[in-house]
Amino acid sequence: MANGRFGEHFPPSSGNGFVSVGDLLDASCRFGLPHFQRGHVWHRDSVSRLLESLMWDTPCGSIILWQPEGPIDDFGEPVREWGTNGLEYLVVDGQQRLTALRDALRSPVPWAVNLAAVPQFRALADGQPPRRLRSRPLFVPVPAVPVRVAPAPEVSPARQRAYDADVRDLVRLTAIDESGTSAWPEHYAHWRRSGVGENLWRRMVDGLRAIPNRHMQVVVKQGTSLSEIVQLYNRINSSGVAVRAEERAFAAMVGFEPGAAAWLRECFASAHGYSAAAAAQVDHNALLKRERERRFGFPLFVRTYAQAAGHHMDLDTSDLDYISGLAWEDAWMRAPQARADILDDSRVAIARVANVVGRRLGCDDFRFVPAAEPLRPAFALVLKYPDVDDPTLAGAVLRLQLGPLGGGPTDPPTRTRDIRSSNTLGEAVSALPTLPSRERLLASLTACRSMQSPWVSVLYWYERSRGAHDYGVDHDAALRAAAAPHTEHIVPFSLLHPIFDDLD
Repeated sequence: MANGRFGEHFPPSSGNGFVSVGDLLDASCRFGLPHFQRGHVWHRDSVSRLLESLMWDTPCGSIILWQPEGPIDDFGEPVREWGTNGLEYLVVDGQQRLTALRDALRSPVPWAVNLAAVPQFRALADGQPPRRLRSRPLFVPVPAVPVRVAPAPEVSPARQRAYDADVRDLVRLTAIDESGTSAWPEHYAHWRRSGVGENLWRRMVDGLRAIPNRHMQVVVKQGTSLSEIVQLYNRINSSGVAVRAEERAFAAMVGFEPGAAAWLRECFASAHGYSAAAAAQVDHNALLKRERERRFGFPLFVRTYAQAAGHHMDLDTSDLDYISGLAWEDAWMRAPQARADILDDSRVAIARVANVVGRRLGCDDFRFVPAAEPLRPAFALVLKYPDVDDPTLAGAVLRLQLGPLGGGPTDPPTRTRDIRSSNTLGEAVSALPTLPSRERLLASLTACRSMQSPWVSVLYWYERSRGAHDYGVDHDAALRAAAAPHTEHIVPFSLLHPIFDDLD
């Protein structure tokens, strides 16, 4: 990307205001970091997401700078990678974004658009439908040219082929800045025959060339003491809660799926025994609650939708970032029948699994489910074999939950792939872990010494199936009376272990 003039509109005339990315980067050679600032922690994927946000002109937060009173060197130091032209400001918030922008737009190491990350473009290059793709970042640094290996005068053919494969689908940002849509690689030559590919590429190029002119808010703190700035820094870095992948995916669903909100309520109702009328009255925040229903709630519902999407669209991925992207929205628009099936089948899968967990396995409160992740192969089983009966499904859930005691981790992603690639129900069930022996189960359960052990949930689960309530406190009236809601899960193991004496 072309450099702008040195900080032409920096700082904002009022001290606070909006500054273009180009002007901000030009002025960054006058920025340093306060001594209390943390190091650079962003991964390349974070840089990619920032560039994608700027490409689509999505707000990217504010940059908070500090001009301390007194010699600025007493409070901070320059950043060598940003250059230096006289230190004037210290970055309180925004270090990660500034470093990312300099790395991608001003560093000697060039960055590129990775066309293989966009299913439509990948399909244009291969001449195949956009499927069986793994998730890739949209923006990546261009790999270094392979060095000559002494004493041989040239790079080995194998290394050269590996490098050519690495850069095959990359379009450098500098090439886009100079050539626009003409920067398209040769092996995508027939893209012009696809209106979707051409239109999407033009939109991307327009957004990429506009990045230096996108604006970010800059707030300059002047006359503020060091202690006040440290308090501000701590508030910024302690009060925020990261947006989870499930939340991003559901936000995208709401944007392109008209039935997303109703679908979520229906899933909640079917999983937790609410009537449709009662579910309609549940507060929106309760539907998206992160904690109480974390075992069988919103995050699991969205991931089941992603599994159903992968099943119906023949995609070798159920990645939530894929559901959040433009590529998925485009694929979704092209398959109206699949859209309805994805909603219906994901809802049915959630209801089926919830039913066998609650009724057949005695887990009437989903807080008792030892782990949510091992349930994902059970959803895959219902999606692939919708006629599977409840006893078989219940056995699958039990094997997935207790599998680690039977010989190692259950590895849900591998089990899910095995089920999706199976040809018969029997073959799918055989891919599940085996149940532990009675002796091994008892030994593991009675060895629990920490509330953090996953097997504590198995103890509670089994006790619940025996008709106990609130984590077993009805064994003892005095204990029940003393068990306040915030301590109801603290139960002496001596009360729990005996219930396994007649386990069969």
